Amino acid sequence: MSRAAGSRLSRAEEYGHLVFPTSETSRLLELTSESWYSDWDGPRTFTRYARLTVAELAISKEPPPAPPASKKGVLRRALGRD
Repeated sequence: MSRAAGSRLSRAEEYGHLVFPTSETSRLLELTSESWYSDWDGPRTFTRYARLTVAELAISKEPPPAPPASKKGVLRRALGRD
């Protein structure tokens, strides 16, 4: 789900939902909300879809620590000054 879609779906209690298993590790979510504005003749239903996939982490390796930054500025290093 994109970040924009996620921000619109942040209030889960305002949505109905259906969950469809698509594989052992994936689900298709159907999220439905209903709104009724005074300009409309009746309520309108809005439906969004999201795919949820999970996986087990098999291998993890932390990146090596970054070397300390030089205290000299770029120009000082170029000119060989302290």
